[in-house]
Order: sequence, then structure tokens, then C-alpha cells
Amino acid sequence: MIAGIDPLLDRLRTMNNVAGDLAVSTVVGKWNDAVDLTAGVWAGGVGDGDVVASESTAD
Repeated sequence: MIAGIDPLLDRLRTMNNVAGDLAVSTVVGKWNDAVDLTAGVWAGGVGDGDVVASESTAD
């Protein structure tokens, strides 16, 4: 029975690990003023220099 649910539990552990790493990286970056949470995707918008896929000028 354990062999049947272990892949699912492994995915949940990995998801938890990645989410924790992202949260800690964001907090440390904010403490060191390396992350600007008022611009870009954090603010729910697109920055001035960002290219949106629908606006790309690729030939």
C-alpha cells in the first residue's frame, strides 16, 4: 500500500520544499532591498521594459 501512494507523497514533499524556498528567497530579498514589490508581476502589472507574448516583435 505504501508503494502505491509514495509517488504522490513525494510530489507533495517537493511542492512544499519549492514553495518554502520561494517564500524564504522573497523575504530575504525584500530585507536586503533586492526585490521591488511595487513593480512588475508583484504589482499585478507589466513593467515598462517587459515584453508580453502578444506584443513580441519576433519575425
